[in-house]
Amino acid sequence: MRVVLLVLLVLAQLLVAERARARSGCAGAGASLHVMTLNLQFTRVWGEGRELEILADYVAEGEVDVLLLQEVSGGLLTGSSSTAEDLRRLLRERFGLAFELVYAPASGVRGLFTVGNAVLSRCPIVTRRIEALPEVPELRVVGGKWRLHRNILGVEIATHRGPVAIYTTHLCADCEAQERGGQLEEALAFIAEREAGRDRPVVFGGDFNLDLFRSGAERRLYRRIRDAGFADVAAIHRPAESLCAEPSRPDADCTVGVAEPVRPHSRRIDYLFASGPIEVAEQRVVFNPRVDTGMPAVSNHAAVAARLRLGGGGKRVARAATDHPGL
Repeated sequence: MRVVLLVLLVLAQLLVAERARARSGCAGAGASLHVMTLNLQFTRVWGEGRELEILADYVAEGEVDVLLLQEVSGGLLTGSSSTAEDLRRLLRERFGLAFELVYAPASGVRGLFTVGNAVLSRCPIVTRRIEALPEVPELRVVGGKWRLHRNILGVEIATHRGPVAIYTTHLCADCEAQERGGQLEEALAFIAEREAGRDRPVVFGGDFNLDLFRSGAERRLYRRIRDAGFADVAAIHRPAESLCAEPSRPDADCTVGVAEPVRPHSRRIDYLFASGPIEVAEQRVVFNPRVDTGMPAVSNHAAVAARLRLGGGGKRVARAATDHPGL
């Protein structure tokens, strides 16, 4: 009798574990990892709109595994611990989906109002680390410019194919390319230190405020990311200079200037990069109503999403050739 009870107990535990793995999105050995990056536009979610509900619907229906979020806000003035926590709660209450969350406030006053980066993951988060980036003047107040805090958030998630490193950041907006480059160098150094001696899939995404068509300096920053071993997941099978190339004529790859019909120009400044034993199975920009009128905006940014096949057989992301001399 004891043996039967023991067997039943073990089977029950295995069933619970199997259900937990299935709920994590990391169970199937042949499954791809669905990753999305989005700048939430912290001022937008204070209104009466349904942005977070719409986003939660897409995450659940599209079976998104990992979200890289920027401009996540929190504190007393927002009425919430963070907008990322609000999204996590919606996913749990409406769809029964369990996400783990790491929020990394960068600017603001703790408890009152903060803005920063976050990662939401259906896969277990094993480690986390936050690194501050160089502060530069970019917030215009009363005729002057004040320095803002920026950071990079790195986590390791556990998947069916082993550990995957996820990094997200939001580089300075109202600043010079040289200042943005200083933040980028710190971010890349942070990643290089954590990945030294490892050979695992790495995803690096966020709002880089980097426009390939703005200047040669911006293109050099993009090339710097590529030289660090990363591939732009949107430019695996096509040249980067063909993506959102005409600001006055937005296409399916633009990520800003697409949610506001009155804005004259559209740009691509949000990216997902990948390196290591990983393949890009699919990539698309989501919440771009200028191109897809059936998809409402949830921010002043569109989201970049990709399905990534994790390591095995030595398969790796490959960088596409480009004809642009600056890339």
